[in-house]
Amino acid sequence: MRCVVQTCVLSKRWRYVWPSVSNLVFRADSFGERGVKQLRKFRKFVDKVLMLRGLNDIHKFHLHWGNCQTDKIINEHLNAWVLVALRCNVQDLSIQIDGDGNGHYDLQFRFPQSLFNSQSLSKLVLEMTCNYESQVILPESIDLPRLKFMSLGSFFVEDGGSINKLISSCPILESLILRDIWIEDGYDMNVNIESHELKHFEIINNIDILVWSHYNMSKIIKLSTPNLTSFICKDYMLQEYCLENVSSLITADIEIVREGEYEALEYYDLEISEEGKEILYPKRTMEFIEAFLNVKELTISSPGFVQSKGLCFGRNLRTMKWCVCWYLGQIGESTS
Repeated sequence: MRCVVQTCVLSKRWRYVWPSVSNLVFRADSFGERGVKQLRKFRKFVDKVLMLRGLNDIHKFHLHWGNCQTDKIINEHLNAWVLVALRCNVQDLSIQIDGDGNGHYDLQFRFPQSLFNSQSLSKLVLEMTCNYESQVILPESIDLPRLKFMSLGSFFVEDGGSINKLISSCPILESLILRDIWIEDGYDMNVNIESHELKHFEIINNIDILVWSHYNMSKIIKLSTPNLTSFICKDYMLQEYCLENVSSLITADIEIVREGEYEALEYYDLEISEEGKEILYPKRTMEFIEAFLNVKELTISSPGFVQSKGLCFGRNLRTMKWCVCWYLGQIGESTS
C-alpha cells in the first residue's frame, strides 16, 4: 500500500487515484528495521490511509504486523482498523501478527464482535504468530453467512464450544485450515467439523509446540463432510479422529507422528507406556486408512507406517505414495 500511495506524485491526474484502490495490503516490514520507530511510522501510515480514502468499498484488507509486545498497542489500533474495513464491506480479511524475535508475549486478542457477524466476508485469515500461547476470545454470537475460506493459526481459545460454534456458523464454508490451534479444555470436549459444503480441510499441529504446551487439540475431532475432496492432516498419534463421512474424498495427505521419531519428544513423559504406544500408533493410522478406501490419491508420510501396506484399497485408488523416514535420516519413496 505504501507504493500505491506514492503514485500520487506521478502527476496531478494521479494525485487522487490511490484512495479508490480496493486492495489494501499493509506490511510493517516495509517501514525499515523492527523497532519503536517502525511501529510508529506503520501505525501512523495505516491510520492516515484509512482516514483519507473515506468509506469506499474494500475488497481485500491484508495486515502483516510485526514486533508486537503488548495487548494495549494491538487492541487500540488493530480493532479500529478492522472496524473500518468492515464498514467498507471488506470481503477478504487477513491479519498476521508476528513477534519481535527476542521473546514471547502471551497476548490476548478480543476482536470486534462485528468481525464474526460480518455479512460481507468471504475469506478470513487470522495468524497470531507472536506466540502459540496467545489467546483469541470468540464472541457468543457468530454468523458468517458468506464465508467460504477460513484459516486460523497459532492461538488458543478457552472454550472449545466456541470453535464448534464458529465452524457451524459458516454455512457455505468450502475451505478450512487449522494450524496449531489449541483449546484450553480440549481434553474434555470434541471438535465437530460438520459441513455439507466443505471441500478442503487442513489440520496441522507443530510437534515442537505440541510438547511444550498440549498433547491434543481436543479429545476427539469428528469429521462429517460428505463433499470433502481434499484432506491434509499432520498430527500426533494421541489425537483421536472420528471420520464419519468422507465418501467424496479424492486426495488425502496423512502424517501421524509417534513419540520417539522426533528428538523433541524423547524428553517428555506423555503418560503412556511403550506397550500402549505400540498398540495406539497402528490403531490411529488404521482408522484413517479404513475411512479412505475410496480415495483416488493417497500420500502417507508417517514414519513406520509401512507396516500397514498389506491393506486392500478400493478400486478408485489410482496413486499411493509412501514416504518412509528412517531413523538414520534416509528417505525411501515408492509409487504404485
